[in-house]
Amino acid sequence: MSEAQKANEISLIDLFLMIKARKKLVLVITSFFLLLGIVATFIIPKTYEATATVFPVSSKSSGLSQYAGLAAMAGINLPAGGDDAAETVMALLGSRLLEEKVVKKLDLVDKMNPSGFSAKTTPEDKFEETAIQLKKAMKSKKDLSTGVITISVGLKEPHLAKEVANETVRMLDTLLLNKNLTTTKKRIEGLEQEIAQQKIKLNDYQNQM
Repeated sequence: MSEAQKANEISLIDLFLMIKARKKLVLVITSFFLLLGIVATFIIPKTYEATATVFPVSSKSSGLSQYAGLAAMAGINLPAGGDDAAETVMALLGSRLLEEKVVKKLDLVDKMNPSGFSAKTTPEDKFEETAIQLKKAMKSKKDLSTGVITISVGLKEPHLAKEVANETVRMLDTLLLNKNLTTTKKRIEGLEQEIAQQKIKLNDYQNQM
């Protein structure tokens, strides 16, 4: 047996004897951390996470294609239209508007606060506190390579977390649709006015010939 092997054998024997001599201390420390883990399991509330994905679709020039030929004849370039779809979605997800609509739609004031509020808490304060809770519970992340946006909601009740995630997507679709319709309507109105002005100029030009 080499000197190195003897040294290793002695070291292992010494370690074993040390652990044996202090087995009570080792047992106490192990039991303490085991008990701590059990207590933490019951004290720390569990959070269940529900996720939903959104793939932003650009609506550039949506609703304006029917005017393309007429606009070209009048010498008008159609507007490129549309903000960056993903940035618009991310902005809405972080907005107070979306939070308030989800809280109202799902009646989250009661669902997210089953233990209730103090008697002095006003309805406005209850709503405000719930909106803040929702903001903390909801996170969104954009995948830079695919553009897909993932929405995650972490709450104590799994069914409520799923409900909030799904309703957030539905409400997001509604807000985006209303935004696109409003933007398209304004563009069409502006385009029609510009075409009318071009027609007047064309008629004046023809009368002068």
